[in-house]
Parts: sequence; structure tokens; C-alpha cells
Amino acid sequence: MKFTSKLKLLCCVCILLFIVVATSISFLGLLSVGHIRSYHFASSRKQLVIFLLTSLKTLPTRGKDVSLTWGKRAKEYRESGSSVSPVDVMFSESADTSKYGLPHLPLPDVGYSELYKKTFSTFHYLYEHHLNDYEWFMKADDDTFVRINTLMSLLNNPNINASEPLLFGRTGGSWCWGGPGYIINRRMLSLVGPYLPYCLKNEKYVGPEDVMFGECVKYALSQALPDYQSPGCQNIPGGSGHEFFAIPANDDLWKHFDDPQYTFNIPYSDSYEWSFGKAVTLHSVKDSLMYKLNERYE
Repeated sequence: MKFTSKLKLLCCVCILLFIVVATSISFLGLLSVGHIRSYHFASSRKQLVIFLLTSLKTLPTRGKDVSLTWGKRAKEYRESGSSVSPVDVMFSESADTSKYGLPHLPLPDVGYSELYKKTFSTFHYLYEHHLNDYEWFMKADDDTFVRINTLMSLLNNPNINASEPLLFGRTGGSWCWGGPGYIINRRMLSLVGPYLPYCLKNEKYVGPEDVMFGECVKYALSQALPDYQSPGCQNIPGGSGHEFFAIPANDDLWKHFDDPQYTFNIPYSDSYEWSFGKAVTLHSVKDSLMYKLNERYE
């Protein structure tokens, strides 16, 4: 009997020990998996996604031009120690864009007067599906030229406070000019994202996409951070304040694109310090000029 009792006791101890060990291993495994996922997630986050407002009509021309110039450079761009580009360029268009070598975001086509809808919808799509995939989110037109290397150098400025909601571009007050593009950080998208459907449905936000996005940002911040005083559209810290360049496609100033030191004034600006050498994004760029800028500035 004594032997049988000892045997039962030993079995119970072994079972308890097995349960404790198994539970510990399982718990540690969960911690390990969680840690690995967290580390992998943080390390795999890219720096920037640029979405281009395009259409079925302009995709074969302007869209193609982007894909063969600065869009291609974005794919080839590398930072020290990295084997992949930290930048993604995507078309905001429902049509398949794979033949152009750039992916697309499945947003429906709209007319020019309704670009605000596509802008709201695209930022909301990025909020829902890619918020944690990028640090920066940029909107540009398909006739915008972007100097990827220069832009990335500015966005990598350690003095930028990424914990603040940020909106960078050519300032128009609370809003940024749409043509040369504007950039928000992940913090801003996390705050504005939930309010984009409201702006999309509200007639108050019907109008030019850049102004309407700025107004929607202002509204969203007033709801998400009631005590926060937003500075609105800002210049990129560390830049000259002349990064976002916009003149009509037929302006005579384009003939100076090959002289980066030539300074001038541009419409709606009091500054005579604009130059092609300082510009990081340029608009409106059509046809062969896209290729000429690509050869000259990158």
C-alpha cells in the first residue's frame, strides 16, 4: 500500500511539474512571439508612401512618365544598410497599373471637380490599411515631379518631432497647395483618419481638394485634440521654405530648369529666392519635361 501511495504521489507530482513547465514554455513562447512581431513590425515600417491622383485618361501618359522617371528612382532608392527602398509610389486609381511597374490603391475614378473625394478616400484607405506601414504619407498629382533623394534627406531630419501631427507643403494658410503635393506624418493620419468619412459626406467640404483637405484636418484636430493649436501647413524643418514649386506648365520660367542657381519670383509668392535647385517637388510638369528634370536633378 505504501508503495502504491508513493507511486500515486510521484505521478501527481510529475503531472503538476509537467503542467507548470508546459505553461511556462507556452507563456514564454507568447512573449517571444509578441516581441518578435513587435520588432519585425517596427523594423519593416517604411519611411514614405506617395500616392498619385491620376485617372484612366492620364494614366497612359502622365502616369507612364512618372513610372519611367522619379517613380523608378523611388523603387531603386536605398538607404545605408538597407536592401529595399523605404519609399513606395502608388497610383490612386482602381485600374490595374502593374504594366507601369507601380502598384495602385483601389479607389474609383472621379472627375476633376471631385478630386477632394478621391483625396479623402485615399487617405482614409491608407488610414485603414497602411497606417502602421509608413512614417509619412504624401499626396501628389500625376504631373508632379519629386526629387526622391532630396525629399528623403529632409524627412530624415532628427529634429522633426514626429509625435506632433504634421502637415508639410507649400503653405496656403491652414492648407497646403495641392499641385506640388503635401505630406502628413503617421500621427496626423491617426488623428484625421477617423473623421475623413464625415468630411467626405459633408457638403461643407466640397471644393478644391487641397483647401478641403486642409479644412478637414482643421476640423479633425479640433475634435481629436480640442486644446491643440494647429499651425496648419508648414515648411519642412531644415529646408529653405522653397521646396514645393508650382507654376503653370506653359510658364516661361521652365526654360531655366537647367540652371539650378537662377533665382526668381513665382506667382502668389513675395519671395524672389525660388530656384530649381531648391525645389524638391515641381508642378505642373508635362510630357518631355518630366524626363529632362529626371536627368538634371537626380
